[in-house]
Order: sequence, then C-alpha cells, then structure tokens
Amino acid sequence: MKWNTALFPILVAIFVLVTGLSIEKSPQNDRGEEVYRQYCQRCHGSDGAGGKGLFNISERKIWQQSPREIIRVVAFGASGRNVYGKTGLRVGMPPAPYTDIDIAAVSVYAMKVLGKRDVKISADDVSEVKRKHVTELRKRLEK
Repeated sequence: MKWNTALFPILVAIFVLVTGLSIEKSPQNDRGEEVYRQYCQRCHGSDGAGGKGLFNISERKIWQQSPREIIRVVAFGASGRNVYGKTGLRVGMPPAPYTDIDIAAVSVYAMKVLGKRDVKISADDVSEVKRKHVTELRKRLEK
C-alpha cells in the first residue's frame, strides 16, 4: 500500500514535467511554421519583411488587431495593390488552401513571429470567423 501511495505522486510529477516541456515545441507551432514556409514565405519572406518583389507585412497594423483579423486574411485572402506603378496590374493574397487546423496553426505562428504576440487560436475559432464572414458577405449581396 505504501508503494502505491508513493508511486502516484511520482507519476503525476513525471506527467506534469513531460507536459510542461512539450508546450514550447507543440505540434501546432511546428505545423504553423511548416505552413508559413510552404505558403506565406514565397511572398512575404522568412521574417515578413518581404524584399525585392516581395510584400512587407512586418509593420502592418494587423499585428495589433484582434487575432480574428489574421484568421480572416489567411482564410479569405486580401485584395492587392497596383504593382510597381503598372496600370491595371494588381496582385493580392489568395485564400490559403488549408484546413481550419492549419489556418489556426499558421495564424498563431505568424502572430508570434511577426506580430511578437502570443495568442491562442483554435480550429473552432477559424470556423467561427469563416462562418461570420460568409454571413456578412451574404447580407451584402442581398442588399
């Protein structure tokens, strides 16, 4: 009986230690970085600062806004601007072709790395933002 009583706190301590260590290097952080490299880096660069022909997003207001705004941009894309003074040539960011889990992961990664903010974003948050955005668009079309 004494052995079981002593073993329980040891197992709890090991669980807490292992769980605590895994928070910094979570699967969401890994996936967020992977999606950023696959999808975002080609236009925004590894640090968001862009470069020649790339779009600097490092100092945009979005990093101070609600995390829901980054979700909306990643999920639905963003309108572009005229490129290098060429009339009629506009570029924009297309919607990310990823799952809600991946959009949540890359949004958290971008907010942390580029926005210097720790935020929590779940797949449910992404689903809610998408649903609200589509509802707003439908209302606009009905007018």
